Amino acid sequence: QLGRRAGPWVLLDVDDLGAGDPAWDLARPAGFWAAGLIPDDDWTIFVDSYRDAGGPALPAGDPWPVLDPFARAAVVQAAAHQPDDELLHAACARML
Repeated sequence: QLGRRAGPWVLLDVDDLGAGDPAWDLARPAGFWAAGLIPDDDWTIFVDSYRDAGGPALPAGDPWPVLDPFARAAVVQAAAHQPDDELLHAACARML
């Protein structure tokens, strides 16, 4: 992602270059699962498939300690862009 404020364009999202924490790549699906928008079985298949493919973001065991802060940020961002989405706003309220 690029952006600028009265100056040259600057890179805003280094994750697009393969730098940064790989957990950001899973933030949105993790947040949507935590918000109840993705069924548990689908989430389990997703996490297992990610690990089977050698995904670097998740250690063995419970993925939530790694994904929690990224998932929260993704849900808050999605809710900010969808002001009429009651499910996302309810998910934000539960995170407090």
